[in-house]
Amino acid sequence: MKRWIALFLSFLLLAALAACGQVSDMDQKTEEDSGAAEIGTDAKTGLDAVTVSTVAELLEAIAPDAHIILAPGTYNFSAMTEEEIAGCSDYVDQDDLLNYEYFLISDVTGLTLEAAEDGMVELVTENGGASVLDIRKSDNVTLRGLTCGHVVERGKCNGCVLYAEDCKNLTIEGCRLYGCGTDGIWTERVDGLTVTGTEIYECSESVFALDGTGAIFDRCRFYSNYSDILFYFSDGTDILVKDTEIYDNQGYLMLDYAECGEDTDNRHITFRNCIFRDNRQIDREPASWPCATFEDCEFPGVSVLSTAGTPYEELVERFYILVADPYGFMDIAE
Repeated sequence: MKRWIALFLSFLLLAALAACGQVSDMDQKTEEDSGAAEIGTDAKTGLDAVTVSTVAELLEAIAPDAHIILAPGTYNFSAMTEEEIAGCSDYVDQDDLLNYEYFLISDVTGLTLEAAEDGMVELVTENGGASVLDIRKSDNVTLRGLTCGHVVERGKCNGCVLYAEDCKNLTIEGCRLYGCGTDGIWTERVDGLTVTGTEIYECSESVFALDGTGAIFDRCRFYSNYSDILFYFSDGTDILVKDTEIYDNQGYLMLDYAECGEDTDNRHITFRNCIFRDNRQIDREPASWPCATFEDCEFPGVSVLSTAGTPYEELVERFYILVADPYGFMDIAE
């Protein structure tokens, strides 16, 4: 009898072990088959973070105090289906996505959007009339390592790259904002905009247009923009641009607000330790800008407009470039 009891218990033990193994296998399979965003810990900050790999996952994860890491790839807001848009977070405007194909975040605090690898994550829209990313009524939002722009034919765009309104403490780190967005950054009533290590290029109306904004641009690069004016800023705006390279641009540096009859006491921009080079129409002396201060900057002080003394070979070269790209020379008099 004891032998049969021992044998029976052995069978029970084997059955229990097999069942445990099956449960474990099922759990593992469930985890592998899940297409949802992964939740883990950010190695850089030690904070909880969610990793997403699709546009739908990204927009579903938007929430206060969320730290979202974007896996490498292109996130195209114009390619979303109605079903995916319906699954968006309450902090994302579904109507704008459905009708205008752009990403509008509002009423969120403490949000971080970060590329898993710098330069390997791109946010785009195919609608040239929309902003790529729009942030409103939000505080302490950080964008890090992202590339953002429009994928439309050059000259057929009237939407900016990044728009922000009624926000506080907006931080942009190590990003790349490109045209043909009209403005790289356009803000209205933003209290505390900090942009570091960021490139803004190929924009058609301005590098930035700031209204009622206090801003710091640090170690940035502004280049290859073909706007008439590089920097717009209006009343209640105080801007510091430091340790930044500004080169290969075609427009004037800024408006002469005094000549326009506008108040010059409530707006100012300071360039500190900046390098200006190969800009086509930045040809005025620094002292002639009443709203600007230049501290320890390398300023060209000369125009590269063609003159009667321009060598024949250079004129021919400019002609061929103009034929190939009519927007290539904004400095040619009409």
